[in-house]
Amino acid sequence: MNIDIQKVVEELPDNLQAIVHPDNPVEKRLLAASGAIPLVPRNLAIVLFILTFDENAEIKTAAMSSLKDIPQEIMIDMLNDKETNPDFLDYMVRNMGNEKYNQAVALNSSAKDSTYEYLARNEHSQTNIDIIANNKKRILRSEKIVEALSNNPSVSRSTLDEVLSFLNLQLNREYSGSYKAERSEQSDDVESGQLSDEKTEAGDVSDEEYTESFFDRHDIDNEFIEETEEEATDIIQDSVYSRIQMLNMAERLKIALQGNMEARRILIRDNNKMISNAVLKNPRLTDMEIVLFSQSKVVDDEILRRISENRKWMRLYQVKSSLVNNPKTPVHISMNLLRHIREFDLRKIMVDRNLPGTITTAARNILKEKK
Repeated sequence: MNIDIQKVVEELPDNLQAIVHPDNPVEKRLLAASGAIPLVPRNLAIVLFILTFDENAEIKTAAMSSLKDIPQEIMIDMLNDKETNPDFLDYMVRNMGNEKYNQAVALNSSAKDSTYEYLARNEHSQTNIDIIANNKKRILRSEKIVEALSNNPSVSRSTLDEVLSFLNLQLNREYSGSYKAERSEQSDDVESGQLSDEKTEAGDVSDEEYTESFFDRHDIDNEFIEETEEEATDIIQDSVYSRIQMLNMAERLKIALQGNMEARRILIRDNNKMISNAVLKNPRLTDMEIVLFSQSKVVDDEILRRISENRKWMRLYQVKSSLVNNPKTPVHISMNLLRHIREFDLRKIMVDRNLPGTITTAARNILKEKK
């Protein structure tokens, strides 16, 4: 939290500045921190907010307590107001832990992107997460918000998929004839991050174009995009890996969606789930790569789950067999695939000590049934 409290003070009218000024006697500042001075709720909230930064520990504690005691309805009205100081909005999000307060801030276009990033990383409410993920303007202009969402364990796979699909559409908008039509339909909801029936909560929404995507700010080296006919040597692979690891999230995401085979091989193992999942949306992905990913012991099990959910890939026997033979594949997926495995491969599975006992036992039972 980086708040220039002196700047906040300087924006106050003189009578309020006098209350919070360090030269005001401690007794009077403590009285104000206790909420015992006659101020309208909005002014009282700002005064209390400033006093939580007072050098006197007793004043700080009293101010925080009084701030929490302000009726929720009054506080939500203030947090919804676009005229409310953005630093105050940020403070309330980081210090109150109130789901309804967070929702009001998420719907307030005056909130700073850094506040939004904090919410994206720490919010647990699915409603609030949806508000954040559906705010297209924020998503497009801040890669930090996207990264925060992808690292929040409370964000569902479907929500991340929607964000990733939107970013992919944005990345390829020049090739999409339907993009402008879709943008026009969504534009009323962009700034609020809400569906049309919630628009009144967020205030009026302008019908302007989406802001520049963070993708547009990053040119990607052709080395990561162009396919090469020659197989890369270990030295070249290590070099590419090192260079990709130095890239920021937006650059890696762009490469995951558009990059060549070598880049895909590296980014499928990226620690950021949104990036590794983006590789599976790369239109240049081949069936052989899917087989290799299915065999990999180093990819996240989330990748194996997603492969198992794709009907096109699951038509390939090699993919089914690779998933069953991979100890990282979730057991329930392997169990569902066992009856599609040929007898020769089942015999190898039942003696494979690297696989869970549940799988080897099931393979043995299936073989017995076939006798």
